[in-house]
Amino acid sequence: MSNTIVFGLIAMAFLLALISYVLVQEVRAQRHWRSLVRQGDQAAIRALVEEAMNGWRRGRPPKGVGVSVWGGVQSAEIVQVSPDAIRLSTAAEGQYSGLGDQRREVSSPLQEGKKIFVKLQEMVLYDIPNVRFHEIQIDVYTTFRHEDGSAIQRCILSGALDRGIAAEIDWDRETPDQIVERAKARFNIGRGGAAQPIEAVTLVEFPA
Repeated sequence: MSNTIVFGLIAMAFLLALISYVLVQEVRAQRHWRSLVRQGDQAAIRALVEEAMNGWRRGRPPKGVGVSVWGGVQSAEIVQVSPDAIRLSTAAEGQYSGLGDQRREVSSPLQEGKKIFVKLQEMVLYDIPNVRFHEIQIDVYTTFRHEDGSAIQRCILSGALDRGIAAEIDWDRETPDQIVERAKARFNIGRGGAAQPIEAVTLVEFPA
């Protein structure tokens, strides 16, 4: 057997050993995180959620997800978290399209907010490893301007889903309006058809 073949076999054995070591360490890490979650370690749960959300912020929109909706997912922030429930806030703005020398609104902040609400619910339910929340509340904010031009963001949509209801949802076929209705989400539409500010109150139970 030539030296080249011997060195090749040694290199291959070393590579396989290295891969096996990395896999074993990853399995141990996952077991460690799951153990902390089972113990109700809120710091660990928050860290896992933050890690997942940071991945979303770095990622590109998945196929079929609009840029504005993905922007809402990326802008989500943790308001409150416990072993069984989480509350997030995010933001939505209207979408505009050019028409001649004007740009007209083609999707209102509330319409965009409903899409973001649905996508974020789905991702929190199913895309955060080692964490399994039973209730997820999401508050969607948008920008309102005062007469002096200053801006402030206020809540226009707030709702919560529990995992039992979520399991009945056909995420690919049901519309955002239908899923928002399942969540009994709160919103208020004014006389002109625009969403009005609502009070963002806690809808799920958190330990005192």
